This record gives sequence, structure tokens and C-alpha cells, in this order.
Amino acid sequence: MANRYKVRAIRNLGSAGYTAGKYAGKATEKVFRYMATENYGMADRMKYMPKNLGFIDTMKYALWQFLITVACSILAGILMFILIISIPYLLFEGWK
Repeated sequence: MANRYKVRAIRNLGSAGYTAGKYAGKATEKVFRYMATENYGMADRMKYMPKNLGFIDTMKYALWQFLITVACSILAGILMFILIISIPYLLFEGWK
């Protein structure tokens, strides 16, 4: 009787591990797909750029918008890193 419960428990753990891995994989794929797309509107800012700028002003505007986009990307990366680091802490240290 006890052997049957052990087998059932092992089967449940295997099924739970498979399901957790499947959902973690899907979540990771969605996060990295989001991070790989252009979500900061750089293309729209360049499309709606003022038309009467000279060459130097256009380069300044494009450089300024590029630096804002890079800063937002770095900030998003830092926040994602903090999120990924905080999950194991909350799981293992936060319950004490």
C-alpha cells in the first residue's frame, strides 16, 4: 500500500516538474520576445520628427532620441535583472 503512494507521489512530482518547466519556458520566451522588439517608439519619433530642421539639428535630434532609447533599454534590463534575482530570494529567503 505504501509503495503505491510512493509511486503516485513520484509520478505527481514528475508531472508537476514537466508542467512548471513548460510554463516557465513559455514565460521566458514571451519576456525575451518582448525585450527583442522595439517598444520605445523610436520609429514613431523619427517618423514625426519636425520637417524644417537643418542637417546638424536633425543629427542632434536623432542622437538625442537614440540616447533616450538606449537609456530606456538599459533601465528595462536592470529592472528585468532585479526581477529575476528577486524571485529566488523570495522563494528561499523570504519564507523564513
